[in-house]
Amino acid sequence: MMNFEENQHLHVGFYDNGFDLEGIFLKVENLDKWCLFFNSTFYNMTMKNNYDLFDTHFGYMVREYEIKEVDLTYEKSSKLFKEFLLEEGLI
Repeated sequence: MMNFEENQHLHVGFYDNGFDLEGIFLKVENLDKWCLFFNSTFYNMTMKNNYDLFDTHFGYMVREYEIKEVDLTYEKSSKLFKEFLLEEGLI
């Protein structure tokens, strides 16, 4: 089980072309790693891949990223979120 930093997270959204989708990045405690969570159930969307880890507050953990920055920027997180949405065929 991963532990996440209590004070480091970043909300991210995709709002182009009529979409209103949001995810959240959580920083893994003591590692250069951020995890992206997305709740496809909330949006009534079906992803191409199946994900096992589900959190009732954040949704499915859909990606893990090795990122050395302590603070993930909104610009970088938005790019990663859009790439995830494209890979899953959600946009």
